[in-house]
Amino acid sequence: MSRKVAVLMGGWSPEREVSLVSGKACAEGLREGGHEVIEYDVKRDLRALIDFLRPAGGGGPDVVFNALHGKYGEDGCIQGVLEVLAVPYTHSGVLPSAIAMDKPMARHVFTSLGMRVAFGKVIEAWIAHFLKIGATAKPIRRIDEEHWAWHVGLDAESTAILNELWNGNQVEQGRMQRILALFELKFADPDLMRRDIAGRPVYLALSCDDAGVVRMKPQNLLLNLPLHEA
Repeated sequence: MSRKVAVLMGGWSPEREVSLVSGKACAEGLREGGHEVIEYDVKRDLRALIDFLRPAGGGGPDVVFNALHGKYGEDGCIQGVLEVLAVPYTHSGVLPSAIAMDKPMARHVFTSLGMRVAFGKVIEAWIAHFLKIGATAKPIRRIDEEHWAWHVGLDAESTAILNELWNGNQVEQGRMQRILALFELKFADPDLMRRDIAGRPVYLALSCDDAGVVRMKPQNLLLNLPLHEA
């Protein structure tokens, strides 16, 4: 059965260019399958998107193929718009999309169901291998400690963001959304830490840059931990 399919692509996340490429490939495949396909480059204009999906004179698409990547495309936002407009669409719905994009929340859901997940095991193994120290890295959604003692950015952007927050400065939301992972690190033996902060958690962050690229600096983890010097 042939359908009128709107392929949503582009968007304004750092993954825009990837979305445009994959969206065009999906559109071509749908055409080969006998469907009428309309390619739509999504911009930050909700009114225009609504008019495209549900034009006043009728004749909108039968279904949406969601080829958007990253924030607003995979996190439940575009799915919510399509739900309100009652436009059928591909892939996951609002709630599973939102949970899947929020990695700490996804881990919480998985563990609450008895599923085994890797809680920062790579970080723990890295520290154990190179520093011969036991530590646990727990994913967190935010730093609730008002005046935390120590942090380590695992890349240049994370270091800059954490430094600004530690100094009490406001960080605009767009930059905050670049943080991909946040961990609370605790050492098995607090006596190995500097005496002035022994026993307090160390916060780790990993971010992407403004182009959506992760440039991790693993040496930061080995050189910048607050370890006690004998």
